[in-house]
Amino acid sequence: MADATSGQCLCGQVSFSVTGPLRDVIDCHCHRCRRWTGHHIAATATEQDLRRVSRATARQAARQAAEAKSQARAARHAERLAARAAKAALPKPEPKSPFSKAKPKKATKPV
Repeated sequence: MADATSGQCLCGQVSFSVTGPLRDVIDCHCHRCRRWTGHHIAATATEQDLRRVSRATARQAARQAAEAKSQARAARHAERLAARAAKAALPKPEPKSPFSKAKPKKATKPV
């Protein structure tokens, strides 16, 4: 029976499966690998016809993430508009005149 290996990205949008043998893992610390991944890289390989990427491709996953971000932004905008409309519907207080308050008179000393 062939070896089967599977995995997915952290968000779960992209998953893969491999049927068949994998090459030994290569642990590379070269400048290019560290620059590309932000750290050293551990990688393996297999024949292309044994690989299968399922769910969304990386491009579809990126598009879905951008769409979700856009929808969240639109929802926040709608909430702000609703809050402004609710605030505008409240009765406004009467404007106060600067002359409406009587100023306290100063006490004078008897002469």
